[in-house]
Amino acid sequence: MYETVIWVALVAAVLSFIFELIYRRTFSAVAGAAVALLGTITALNVPLLDPSIKSLQPVLRSNLWLTIHVLTEVSSYAAFGLAWALGLIATIYYLTATYRRSPSYGELASPLVPAFPLFTVGLGGMLAGYGMFGPSWVVPDGLFYVFAAMAAIGGMASLGAVLSVVGEFLNQISWNGEILDLPALSGGAPEPAVAEAPKARPSVEEIVASAAPAKLDLRGLAMQRTAATIKPLANFIYRAMQVGVLLIAAGTILGGVWADYSWGRFWGWDPKEVWALITLLVYLVPLHGRFAGWVSMFGLVFASVVCFLSVVMAWYGVNFVLGVGLHSYGFVEGGSQGAMGVILCSIMALPLAAWWRRRLGQLRAAV
Repeated sequence: MYETVIWVALVAAVLSFIFELIYRRTFSAVAGAAVALLGTITALNVPLLDPSIKSLQPVLRSNLWLTIHVLTEVSSYAAFGLAWALGLIATIYYLTATYRRSPSYGELASPLVPAFPLFTVGLGGMLAGYGMFGPSWVVPDGLFYVFAAMAAIGGMASLGAVLSVVGEFLNQISWNGEILDLPALSGGAPEPAVAEAPKARPSVEEIVASAAPAKLDLRGLAMQRTAATIKPLANFIYRAMQVGVLLIAAGTILGGVWADYSWGRFWGWDPKEVWALITLLVYLVPLHGRFAGWVSMFGLVFASVVCFLSVVMAWYGVNFVLGVGLHSYGFVEGGSQGAMGVILCSIMALPLAAWWRRRLGQLRAAV
């Protein structure tokens, strides 16, 4: 696990650097740097990720297959991690964007009414399962997982509602600052001509100014500006997903060839094999949907964050949670599943908040 985390950080940095050299849009460099930083910090500070060198399992003692299969498979995690980070950046833009209408804080916070009690009951049941309220309140394992699901759903919905309120607040602040400067983009008083050096590429403001009709009001101009900013982000997400799908497909096929060489069968429905296949199929859905026009730009951004859960399960869950199958040599006791669950639910609350505020913002205002 230690080596894979370090490798993912390296490949994410290299891949984002390549995108930056080709497209020069900054977003990929920022996302790649974030993934690389997160990976190196995790590798250095999580005690379960042991950096010491130990003897390999006999089945792994093949430099050829270990290199081409494992590194290819793990490199796909880096590409998907880059798409995930780009998706989070785009999600923040959607969360604070200007829409057709400005929903009220009460509308945005309305999910708290059912979600917070659900979270409270689920958390209480989990604490009872850990014996916090005494032995008489301990719940069976099956019921404990029900309470855990309630706490996760309620927590994500509650935090999402709060984040949507924060997004609306930040948007309202922007109307007193940057957005109020937009009339100049729609044919306002021209500024004095100043000799400037030619620009390598047009800025977001220039793109909006060239595409926006003169009749658009401030809200319409702000909406077009947001779209012009998010579009290159969505393109980067699409490219990163394509690279990840190519790598994980190649890695899975190569793993099957190695399995046939080592174990005498190409495919055995081992948990690691199954989750590699699930990850491939999960990412193929938004890619094909976007190509066919069935998935919107927001849908692609949303999928880049949600689909990364399959990578987490294939990478973290199989090693730290399941620990069964022919790949169980990678199993490590512990894993802090509770802390990992809190982190994942908190991250998932961000796209949920963006979706909720976007949905309310696109409703037609009452006449």
